[in-house]
Amino acid sequence: MENINLIVTIVSIICTVVSIFYSVKAIRAAKDAEHIKHQVKSTFYTIGLKEFADSYNYSKQIFLKETRGTEWFKGKDPNSVITPFDDVLSKYASLDGSVFDENLKEKIRALKKAIQDCYKVGPKRKKEIIDLAEIIAEELGAVVNENLNRQIRDK
Repeated sequence: MENINLIVTIVSIICTVVSIFYSVKAIRAAKDAEHIKHQVKSTFYTIGLKEFADSYNYSKQIFLKETRGTEWFKGKDPNSVITPFDDVLSKYASLDGSVFDENLKEKIRALKKAIQDCYKVGPKRKKEIIDLAEIIAEELGAVVNENLNRQIRDK
Protein backbone atom coordinates (compact mmCIF):
# COMPACT_ATOMS: atom_id res chain seq x y z
CA MET A 1 0.00 0.00 0.00
CA GLU A 2 2.91 2.33 0.82
CA ASN A 3 4.36 1.71 -2.63
CA ILE A 4 1.11 2.74 -4.29
CA ASN A 5 0.95 5.92 -2.19
CA LEU A 6 4.56 6.70 -3.05
CA ILE A 7 3.95 6.15 -6.79
CA VAL A 8 0.79 8.28 -6.73
CA THR A 9 2.64 11.04 -4.87
CA ILE A 10 5.55 10.99 -7.35
CA VAL A 11 3.15 11.05 -10.33
CA SER A 12 1.25 13.90 -8.69
CA ILE A 13 4.46 15.90 -8.15
CA ILE A 14 5.54 15.28 -11.75
CA CYS A 15 2.12 16.39 -13.03
CA THR A 16 2.28 19.53 -10.88
CA VAL A 17 5.76 20.42 -12.19
CA VAL A 18 4.67 19.83 -15.80
CA SER A 19 1.54 21.91 -15.19
CA ILE A 20 3.58 24.79 -13.76
CA PHE A 21 6.00 24.58 -16.70
CA TYR A 22 3.17 24.82 -19.26
CA SER A 23 1.47 27.62 -17.29
CA VAL A 24 4.65 29.70 -17.40
CA LYS A 25 5.00 28.91 -21.10
CA ALA A 26 1.39 30.02 -21.70
CA ILE A 27 1.97 33.29 -19.84
CA ARG A 28 5.02 34.04 -21.98
CA ALA A 29 3.08 33.21 -25.14
CA ALA A 30 0.27 35.56 -24.06
CA LYS A 31 2.77 38.38 -23.49
CA ASP A 32 4.30 37.74 -26.92
CA ALA A 33 0.84 37.70 -28.50
CA GLU A 34 -0.02 41.03 -26.86
CA HIS A 35 3.21 42.56 -28.19
CA ILE A 36 2.53 41.22 -31.69
CA LYS A 37 -1.04 42.52 -31.52
CA HIS A 38 0.29 45.99 -30.64
CA GLN A 39 2.79 45.86 -33.52
CA VAL A 40 0.11 44.82 -36.01
CA LYS A 41 -2.25 47.56 -34.80
CA SER A 42 0.55 50.11 -35.06
CA THR A 43 1.43 48.89 -38.56
CA PHE A 44 -2.16 49.18 -39.74
CA TYR A 45 -2.40 52.68 -38.26
CA THR A 46 0.81 53.69 -40.04
CA ILE A 47 -0.46 52.30 -43.34
CA GLY A 48 -3.78 54.10 -42.89
CA LEU A 49 -2.01 57.33 -41.98
CA LYS A 50 0.29 57.04 -45.00
CA GLU A 51 -2.71 56.42 -47.25
CA PHE A 52 -4.50 59.42 -45.74
CA ALA A 53 -1.42 61.64 -46.18
CA ASP A 54 -1.09 60.63 -49.84
CA SER A 55 -4.79 61.20 -50.45
CA TYR A 56 -4.64 64.53 -48.61
CA ASN A 57 -1.68 65.78 -50.65
CA TYR A 58 -3.29 64.77 -53.93
CA SER A 59 -6.63 66.38 -53.05
CA LYS A 60 -4.91 69.48 -51.69
CA GLN A 61 -3.07 69.98 -54.98
CA ILE A 62 -6.29 69.67 -56.96
CA PHE A 63 -8.15 71.98 -54.57
CA LEU A 64 -5.41 74.64 -54.69
CA LYS A 65 -5.16 74.38 -58.47
CA GLU A 66 -8.93 74.73 -58.90
CA THR A 67 -9.23 77.67 -56.47
CA ARG A 68 -6.18 79.57 -57.69
CA GLY A 69 -7.89 82.63 -59.20
CA THR A 70 -9.89 85.24 -57.33
CA GLU A 71 -13.09 84.40 -59.18
CA TRP A 72 -12.50 80.67 -59.56
CA PHE A 73 -16.09 79.86 -58.61
CA LYS A 74 -17.65 81.83 -61.49
CA GLY A 75 -19.46 79.51 -63.86
CA LYS A 76 -19.12 76.42 -61.67
CA ASP A 77 -20.57 75.04 -58.51
CA PRO A 78 -18.09 75.68 -55.65
CA ASN A 79 -19.21 72.45 -53.99
CA SER A 80 -17.82 70.44 -56.91
CA VAL A 81 -14.37 71.63 -55.84
CA ILE A 82 -14.87 71.85 -52.07
CA THR A 83 -16.64 68.53 -51.45
CA PRO A 84 -13.87 66.15 -52.65
CA PHE A 85 -11.29 67.89 -50.45
CA ASP A 86 -13.74 68.00 -47.53
CA ASP A 87 -14.37 64.26 -47.92
CA VAL A 88 -10.64 63.56 -47.68
CA LEU A 89 -10.36 65.71 -44.55
CA SER A 90 -13.25 63.76 -43.01
CA LYS A 91 -11.30 60.51 -43.45
CA TYR A 92 -8.84 61.56 -40.74
CA ALA A 93 -11.54 60.83 -38.16
CA SER A 94 -11.78 57.24 -39.39
CA LEU A 95 -8.18 56.53 -38.39
CA ASP A 96 -7.50 54.91 -35.04
CA GLY A 97 -8.50 57.59 -32.55
CA SER A 98 -6.20 56.46 -29.76
CA VAL A 99 -3.15 57.89 -31.50
CA PHE A 100 -4.49 61.18 -32.83
CA ASP A 101 -2.23 64.17 -32.65
CA GLU A 102 -4.66 66.66 -31.07
CA ASN A 103 -2.86 69.65 -32.58
CA LEU A 104 -3.07 68.15 -36.07
CA LYS A 105 -6.68 67.18 -35.47
CA GLU A 106 -7.56 70.80 -34.58
CA LYS A 107 -5.77 72.12 -37.66
CA ILE A 108 -7.64 69.69 -39.90
CA ARG A 109 -10.91 70.71 -38.25
CA ALA A 110 -10.05 74.40 -38.81
CA LEU A 111 -9.17 73.76 -42.47
CA LYS A 112 -12.35 71.77 -42.96
CA LYS A 113 -14.37 74.69 -41.61
CA ALA A 114 -12.39 77.29 -43.59
CA ILE A 115 -12.80 75.64 -46.99
CA GLN A 116 -16.60 75.65 -46.68
CA ASP A 117 -16.65 79.41 -47.33
CA CYS A 118 -13.43 79.76 -49.29
CA TYR A 119 -15.26 81.25 -52.27
CA LYS A 120 -16.56 84.11 -50.08
CA VAL A 121 -13.24 85.17 -48.55
CA GLY A 122 -10.71 87.77 -49.58
CA PRO A 123 -7.12 87.20 -50.66
CA LYS A 124 -5.72 87.52 -47.12
CA ARG A 125 -7.99 84.82 -45.71
CA LYS A 126 -7.39 82.69 -48.81
CA LYS A 127 -3.65 82.90 -48.15
CA GLU A 128 -4.26 81.76 -44.55
CA ILE A 129 -6.21 78.75 -45.86
CA ILE A 130 -3.40 77.86 -48.27
CA ASP A 131 -0.80 78.25 -45.52
CA LEU A 132 -2.84 76.05 -43.17
CA ALA A 133 -3.17 73.38 -45.88
CA GLU A 134 0.61 73.43 -46.39
CA ILE A 135 1.31 73.26 -42.64
CA ILE A 136 -0.99 70.25 -42.33
CA ALA A 137 0.79 68.56 -45.25
CA GLU A 138 4.18 69.10 -43.57
CA GLU A 139 2.94 67.85 -40.20
CA LEU A 140 1.32 64.80 -41.78
CA GLY A 141 4.58 64.01 -43.53
CA ALA A 142 6.46 64.32 -40.24
CA VAL A 143 3.95 62.09 -38.39
CA VAL A 144 4.08 59.47 -41.16
CA ASN A 145 7.89 59.47 -41.14
CA GLU A 146 7.95 59.24 -37.35
CA ASN A 147 5.58 56.26 -37.42
CA LEU A 148 7.51 54.55 -40.22
CA ASN A 149 10.77 55.02 -38.33
CA ARG A 150 9.18 53.63 -35.15
CA GLN A 151 7.93 50.61 -37.13
CA ILE A 152 11.44 49.97 -38.42
CA ARG A 153 12.98 50.47 -34.97
CA ASP A 154 10.49 48.14 -33.27
CA LYS A 155 11.14 45.24 -35.65
